[in-house]
Amino acid sequence: MNIRQKLALQFSLIVIVVLGVFSLIIYWQSADYRREDFYSRLESRAISSANLLLRVQQVDSSLQRIIDRNSFVIYDERTSIYTADGQLLYNNGFEKSPESLDIQN
Repeated sequence: MNIRQKLALQFSLIVIVVLGVFSLIIYWQSADYRREDFYSRLESRAISSANLLLRVQQVDSSLQRIIDRNSFVIYDERTSIYTADGQLLYNNGFEKSPESLDIQN
């Protein structure tokens, strides 16, 4: 193997390693951002549902279910709101039953 081929091989290996490292860093940063964004959206949605149900007198469980079904859907989301003593106050009803899988536009 002559010097030209050695240098070309070394350069290629260095470029492959650098691109691989940068690709992994970008992937991990993207995955971390997606995870943080998902949990912040989930927390925001839970807080707004609880505030709407507890603070607005005109909103009851059935109206809250309608609002939940017509808003942005988070995959396999289930919302349950409990009182301080542990009693179920609201459940969005997204159990895996055939009725809940019926998607209405």
